Amino acid sequence: QNQSLEILAIYNLAIFLTMPIGFLLTTFNLVWLPIFFKEKSLYVNFKRTKFVFLTLGSLFLLSSVVIGIIVYILVHFKGIPISYLSALKLFPFIVISVMVDGFCQLLNNFVVILERTWFTLLLTISVGFLMFFMSRWLIPIYGIKGAAYVLILMSTFRFSSLLIYINNQQGKIAVSAKI
Repeated sequence: QNQSLEILAIYNLAIFLTMPIGFLLTTFNLVWLPIFFKEKSLYVNFKRTKFVFLTLGSLFLLSSVVIGIIVYILVHFKGIPISYLSALKLFPFIVISVMVDGFCQLLNNFVVILERTWFTLLLTISVGFLMFFMSRWLIPIYGIKGAAYVLILMSTFRFSSLLIYINNQQGKIAVSAKI
């Protein structure tokens, strides 16, 4: 019982450390929405969104390295308990998962503008079921790392599904480029 609570605390710490990234991505999307919806060309929006992925992805990866270094330094100088160091092993997985989830928000804007919100509902339900079954399968085998694997796999699946769906709408994006 005590061991599992310690593992849960480490997992929660890793998630807590990534919260600023998630908040910033959500805030950015809220600021981005009026700009996105104002643009009539889906092609232009697609190019801008790809630029945002690269820019924000680079900034947040750099930020996560800085957060990791700060936690390491705090542990080294006994500012926080050494048990927190194990959270850093999960940190890269959770950072990538949070970033990919934030990027899914940006891709979901295309689903909204294409008036295909049913796809988001279907995808969310599918990801929920897959996440449940994968967690039941991977966590008993890999423990806390299994939970991190599930997070990153499901985020990547959601992102890939949105990207494939949007690319299948390529005709609309290509026609929009001529406008």
